[in-house]
Amino acid sequence: MEKKIAPSEHKAQALRALLQGQAEGQSGKEFLSLLVRLSTERILQEALAQEQAEALGRGRYEARGEKVGYRHGYEKGTLKTGEGVLHVKVPQIRGQADPYRSQLWDNVGQTSEVLKTLIVEMYVGGMSQRDSEQGLEKAVGHFLVSQSTVSDIAESLAEEYEAFRTRDLRQELVA
Repeated sequence: MEKKIAPSEHKAQALRALLQGQAEGQSGKEFLSLLVRLSTERILQEALAQEQAEALGRGRYEARGEKVGYRHGYEKGTLKTGEGVLHVKVPQIRGQADPYRSQLWDNVGQTSEVLKTLIVEMYVGGMSQRDSEQGLEKAVGHFLVSQSTVSDIAESLAEEYEAFRTRDLRQELVA
């Protein structure tokens, strides 16, 4: 019986193909961007697999034995970064008393902090939400964030500003 190829190995194969020149015809900027994305996806995929192995108490092809729980496929995961959208497969576990949730994936989030900061700077600098979305798309060369993502970030910025503006200063003056 042939073993299935792990998602991290798929990423490694794509990275090797890129480095061996199978992605010819790309500019230096496109090549570097793809290299960064594939490398990051591979590292993230390997970290997710390691986290799953630790949660199960065994490696990918080790027998279950007395351990509870089993691997149960993957869910698609996307992470929006300044280099573009990263695509990984988030491992799933079934058969444990508590539902499994990847702590790593929960901490990574769906939009990187660097990208959020960039969106905030563009918005504060006077760009509209639509201009921010289009500006990021032009800079990266493909769709990166939706107008609703920019809108959500702008709304949270407005809420933070309002909380700062209306804070009670009496505590700060006494200290």
